[in-house]
Amino acid sequence: MPRAPSSTSWRRPGCRPSRRRRTSSSTSSLDPPTALVWLRALTDLRLALGTRLGVEEGDEEYWYALPDEDPRAQAHHIFEWLAFLQETLVRTQA
Repeated sequence: MPRAPSSTSWRRPGCRPSRRRRTSSSTSSLDPPTALVWLRALTDLRLALGTRLGVEEGDEEYWYALPDEDPRAQAHHIFEWLAFLQETLVRTQA
């Protein structure tokens, strides 16, 4: 019977896992330049999705009133999730 690949067999040669240990769920193993790239990408995604949906400041009640089955509500949930990811990344880099 063939052996299962080791947990490190998928890594590129020369790549080593981070020796940092996570002490809580609010730590980040991203270096500042990589975190900045992620923040820019999340911002771009939120801007594109928010523009497409027509999200405006102070219109939360409209979005929360939509039924869950409405595709716009589902897309708005993704919009809010992206905001959560952004906020979490900002907090871990502070």
